[in-house]
Amino acid sequence: MIQPDGSFRRILRSVVLGPLAEIPTRRAARLLLLKHVSDLNTGESRPEGTITFGSFVAEQFDKAILPTLKYET
Repeated sequence: MIQPDGSFRRILRSVVLGPLAEIPTRRAARLLLLKHVSDLNTGESRPEGTITFGSFVAEQFDKAILPTLKYET
């Protein structure tokens, strides 16, 4: 995830798939895990930005990029 200051940070999440008594084998646990992460593996889940477009324009674009453009641009 990109932080507002421009640095990168990973988000670590853990999910309980169920109690051990209900998941008898490793294969059953892997199938549950596969169902849980399938949206990440297929690309259906999209990363979310941490900064809005308006604040990006006001904080970064206007200061860094806009002065380098020609007036006609």
